[in-house]
Amino acid sequence: MKVEMTAEAADRAKVILNICLKRSERMINGITKSEISMRVTDVSIHTVKEFLKVPPKSFEEICANVGMEFSGDLRGMIGVAFPIESAARLVMALSGEEAGTPELDRLRIETLKEVGSVIMNGIMIAVGNTLHSNLDYTFPSYEKGSIVSLLNHGEYVSDFFVKMTTICVELGDLKIEGRICMVLEESQVRILLDKLKEILS
Repeated sequence: MKVEMTAEAADRAKVILNICLKRSERMINGITKSEISMRVTDVSIHTVKEFLKVPPKSFEEICANVGMEFSGDLRGMIGVAFPIESAARLVMALSGEEAGTPELDRLRIETLKEVGSVIMNGIMIAVGNTLHSNLDYTFPSYEKGSIVSLLNHGEYVSDFFVKMTTICVELGDLKIEGRICMVLEESQVRILLDKLKEILS
């Protein structure tokens, strides 16, 4: 049976995710002394097989990917991806660096990993609390590549599903778009959707 997210469930998911991002905003702003603003603009569900077989063109763009795996009552991975030049500009804006070559050196990568970790942990804590689940996480890792390459990592095959979230990040005059993807087994996606239905009822 096909797993589908209704428009009502997608809207509710956006509300929940935006609450998570507000908490992440406060943490990032406290760490970097910045005024970052983040919001979710879109939520959808797809299969890993679908993305790997016929990936949307934008998902083949080279990105700065920060990801971590989780296990326990749920098993899968979560990742945050920004186009590589956008990621470099974001890190420079957060650190107050002068605009320069849009590259990610080791120091900038560590900053990006910290920002990505705050975003991912905020979402996973909300998921764990919603499902009353105990979860363990790996340390966040960084890789340069497409979202397709991120989804092609590990044991995530055709029977896994991807919850794809589009995120808009604003900091001063800077406005960039990135994506958050969470990969879960089909049964676990159904549990999440059932929980959303329960919240909506």
